[in-house]
Amino acid sequence: MTRTCWVLLASLCLAPEARAADNLVANGSFDRDIEGWAPFEAKENYPGLASWSSLDASGASSSGSIELQTSAVVGRETFSVARCIPLPPGVEWVRFGGRIRVPSNQSAAGEASLYVGFTSNADCSGFSGSAGRLRGISNFDGWSSREETDHVLRGSTGVRLILSVTKKYEWQEGDQAGDIDDGNLFVAYFDDLILTPASEPKGPAKAPPRVIDFWRGFDGRGTATVARYGSEVVEAPRLRINVIGRDGHALTAPPHLPSDKSINLHIEIEAPRNDEKSGRYRLQEITVAASNNQFNWGGRPTVELGVYRRTDPERRLLDVSVSDGGGGGGMAGSSASVSLDIQASPAERIRVLRTVVDCLRRYLSEVQKKLPEGQRNSSLPSVTDEQLLASPMGSMVVSNPLGEYGIVARYEALEAGFWHGPVFSEPMFITIEAAPPPCAEGAGTKPAN
Repeated sequence: MTRTCWVLLASLCLAPEARAADNLVANGSFDRDIEGWAPFEAKENYPGLASWSSLDASGASSSGSIELQTSAVVGRETFSVARCIPLPPGVEWVRFGGRIRVPSNQSAAGEASLYVGFTSNADCSGFSGSAGRLRGISNFDGWSSREETDHVLRGSTGVRLILSVTKKYEWQEGDQAGDIDDGNLFVAYFDDLILTPASEPKGPAKAPPRVIDFWRGFDGRGTATVARYGSEVVEAPRLRINVIGRDGHALTAPPHLPSDKSINLHIEIEAPRNDEKSGRYRLQEITVAASNNQFNWGGRPTVELGVYRRTDPERRLLDVSVSDGGGGGGMAGSSASVSLDIQASPAERIRVLRTVVDCLRRYLSEVQKKLPEGQRNSSLPSVTDEQLLASPMGSMVVSNPLGEYGIVARYEALEAGFWHGPVFSEPMFITIEAAPPPCAEGAGTKPAN
């Protein structure tokens, strides 16, 4: 089975054989039929059809998948099937997922999703709650691989694995109550479903590798600017970045920033609105791989930042470190705040760190002179360059190299979501200038930071 290892979690790159022994899902590969999968008995579930399909995620002629389809009906447009799975005693986390395909040539727009709901009884009776959900998948002709890890609700002994298709409802003239079934089907396929006991997720110790072809499509060649989404033709989303000043507002003029401060950015993406119709679609939210979010838990982020020297015609990307400041958004757009540091050479970092240490020595020396003889302590011990770089100070002190830079944001949804090609922001140009020394002239001045 050939798969792309750009996925929600690094665990997707595990071979199927490594997970098969722990898989609690019976008939999750649909070799011959869809036995054991039944319409989800919930008030939000509406008429649809589940059937076996010979379309297999691995292309195997001896297996197939489950096909779900629905059309607009009373109460709108969602149809789900589920399978009840007893949980082994003591399981606190589960990993669930599978492979999903949503053909893009359909006349109806919609999403396919996969989620779990925990129950108090092993037969899935009793209370139900804490539903972990993978985000909806739209317009993807390949087989997307999706997995997520979720915490088991306390007291649960059963779990439902739920497959769902949701058709985008389009109002029709005369349909005042929204109860016309237009017979226009939305279809999706599910295969290779898993649910296994898991450990509490932890992110990697370092950032995932940058996409190899970061600039692919930057010049607009070979990148689609429109896509069919049901009966509509929709435009690519718009991606913007702004440098944020100390007052929290975007800087309009090309900013000049001090070398000892992180570069604060605001990133925003939005699906365009069509005047005649909504023309909007669900966008996977902005995510970044940062040191303070466990590098996106090992998954590929939807947004990467490219920084290059403005005078470099090849736009070779520089090493940067990113801190995630949080974000938010809705169905058709999202935003995020990040702090960015351009990585200086070890020699430059050591030079800056030595300047800070010397400043601290001078300050502490003056403080010591004001203390009684018996209360004075020895000065800061000597440290090697290697110790400085490895110390907490080595990661705290910002030393952006001087010069002019361009910053570009690149958005590309996970293999399962809109927008399937890369989307770029307009370059934002900045100038990094030398910061004032950490100590003013004269011994005894308190360090500025």
